[in-house]
Amino acid sequence: METTTNEPIDEFELTRENNRLLTENNQLLKKIDKRARTGFWFKVVLYLVIFGLPLLFYSFFMNSLSTMLGVGTQGGDSNNSSTLTDTANNAKQILDLLRSQ
Repeated sequence: METTTNEPIDEFELTRENNRLLTENNQLLKKIDKRARTGFWFKVVLYLVIFGLPLLFYSFFMNSLSTMLGVGTQGGDSNNSSTLTDTANNAKQILDLLRSQ
């Protein structure tokens, strides 16, 4: 069943409305694309900060920290062995003080 209307179809108005909707849709798609790209790069930077900073701190500070503490040296380092004997002697002195009380 066909429905007929007495109103004339104004093709020019329909074309203008279609053009307006296409323009609005294009603007929305550009905004969505821009936000998606921004979100992607934000996540990349966030993951670099979460996983990269601890590795960066480890690589910069672990070598100097292990040197200061005398830990992790290989070979017959006399400084390291003297540090261990000093620690053992200090522990013995503390135990002797505790036993004497």
